[in-house]
Amino acid sequence: MYRGNSLINIGICGLGRVGKSILRHLYESESRNVKVVAIKEHNSLSYSNEEYVRNMAYLLRDDSIYGKFPAEVNSEGCNILINNEKIPVLLDSYINQVDWKKYNVDVIIEASGNLKNIKYVRKCLGDSVKKAIITRGTDEADITLIHGVNESKYNKKKHNVISVSTCTGNAFAPIANFVDSNYKILAGFVSTIHPVLSDEKMLDGSHKVFALGKSFRNIKVVDTSVVKSTIEVLPHLENKLHLESVSYRVPTDIVSAVHAIIKVKNPPSKDEFCRKISDVRGNLKDIIGTTKGFHGQPFVSSEFLLSKYSGIIDLNWFSITDNLLRLHIWHDNEYGYVSRVIDTLKIL
Repeated sequence: MYRGNSLINIGICGLGRVGKSILRHLYESESRNVKVVAIKEHNSLSYSNEEYVRNMAYLLRDDSIYGKFPAEVNSEGCNILINNEKIPVLLDSYINQVDWKKYNVDVIIEASGNLKNIKYVRKCLGDSVKKAIITRGTDEADITLIHGVNESKYNKKKHNVISVSTCTGNAFAPIANFVDSNYKILAGFVSTIHPVLSDEKMLDGSHKVFALGKSFRNIKVVDTSVVKSTIEVLPHLENKLHLESVSYRVPTDIVSAVHAIIKVKNPPSKDEFCRKISDVRGNLKDIIGTTKGFHGQPFVSSEFLLSKYSGIIDLNWFSITDNLLRLHIWHDNEYGYVSRVIDTLKIL
């Protein structure tokens, strides 16, 4: 997975959906060059730390969506055991309160999404921790990288805190870059169809975004940062892609979709576009995928679980009218996204 024989010690802050998917990815690939040596979580519940860690192991070992973890999982005190190897769980309130040096951590991955943790990430850098990866868009980063767009701009001497943007940004930006490079984007509207997240409600309740406090059985329309994430790495598309994009939250598991209507200067034929996008090379290989379904019948969202692509264009739903392109993009917004987190580890 990595050049040379050196071992990279990883600390993960936050073992939620993204943190668990990072662990799953690493153990499925059986990497011998990267080792998770510490996990930071926060016990906000009313039972003991040992019981909290036992609950973490319980949720990790058999995921309701992805199934069994690819290794034996247990717990012992405040340690998670994976194949009987102890990974200490540190239950400090914030990321900068952890003694990462004690565990010889080289790289921390901030996967909690907690804004205070993100703000304090830079304070963790020092004798042990050399780099930090943040799994959301943030101004706290030295650079935002989206693979298939700007990963070549990483400078190891200048960039110590790296954002890997958002899951929807990773799905759309490489495809927007492909369309713009080949056909020149003039304008566009982008929407996402996104599964429920862990902070949404089974039954009506309070939420800072009022619509997300309604029962998960509803379709909810909320703001999304997909265009903002894209413009951050493709700034010349500002004032071309409509910034105020929306997300339709739907009661499904994991797999998301992006729907885009793009106006281009040099419209292709449908055959030309399908041929070019299906034959991408270079930095788009393994980033952009395509699908035609099965015997001409389109797939549904569950077909794309555990896909490592950032985005998969469904050619069944690609169409062009004059200079308007219609794009439908599938992506596993957890596993595809953490695949890019692992790719970012490689270039560090």
